[in-house]
Amino acid sequence: AVAEHKDINDAAQTVTVEDEPTVPATPKARPKLTTQTSNTVAAPGVRLYDTVKISGFVAGHGAKGSATLYGPFASRAAMSCAPAKAVKTVGFAPRNGVIRTPKVRITKTGFYTWVARTTSDSRNHAASHACGLKSETSLVRKPGYRSPRVDTGYSSPGSHAARTRATTVSIPSIGVNASVSTVTAPNNVMRIPSNVAELGQLNKSAGIGDLIGATVIAGHVSDRHDRPGAFSRLSKVKKGQIVTVKSGGKTVRYRVTAVEKFSRDGKMPKRLFRTTGGHGLTLISCTGRISTPGGGFHYSQNVAVSAKRLS
Repeated sequence: AVAEHKDINDAAQTVTVEDEPTVPATPKARPKLTTQTSNTVAAPGVRLYDTVKISGFVAGHGAKGSATLYGPFASRAAMSCAPAKAVKTVGFAPRNGVIRTPKVRITKTGFYTWVARTTSDSRNHAASHACGLKSETSLVRKPGYRSPRVDTGYSSPGSHAARTRATTVSIPSIGVNASVSTVTAPNNVMRIPSNVAELGQLNKSAGIGDLIGATVIAGHVSDRHDRPGAFSRLSKVKKGQIVTVKSGGKTVRYRVTAVEKFSRDGKMPKRLFRTTGGHGLTLISCTGRISTPGGGFHYSQNVAVSAKRLS
């Protein structure tokens, strides 16, 4: 039906319309996230994931969840969740309860940390947590190993190199510029290339340019005929001198921090072969030449040079 009013000034015909009462908006929920990384310590090749526990979430209104893994870092203190340090972001559907995110494979050593987030929607505020939580941090490191025996007095028939790689070590102060092969340590004895002009990098040790652990490289001081090897003058290196290693298209510079000598009858300190802590370099050869009757000779000591990464 249509109502018509022709005299707008007729008070008797006035109609009053009241507004409908306002209904208060439903307040948004404030979800809470509790998170835990899958591994606190793991070896390279691990597939990390994040476990996210959500409470106080109202499902079905369009919110999305994500978890970003950041790294690698040299230490927990160095961790930051800047976009440039993001390894990968994986998504998940938020809900109350425990959710396991998709996995992310990690090959480089160092510290990694997750940050989980849910977006806002009509019924939920966004939720997240701080960067670098202990519960969200994983240390990816090579397994620790016993200090191997390193026989570098002179070339012996039993010593040989494993596969060759495009790596060189340069120490201008003592005239070193040598190629490096990857070597193993069966029965805990480090194999050194039989070619005394070549050096061996222990496969158990840190890689060149890793953020943590020490890269261990050893070489002969001489051959059986007393001809000099690549590390014939390693005992002459001084603190503060520079060692340059080139590997796989990258150049890493180190500064010598210590030159130490140890009896070959005992084990060298485990700290020289560490797989944690700030990245460094351990260079090993022999010293303390002793002549024997009949013109023979041998070496009584190992010399170990420690160097800290500069770049």
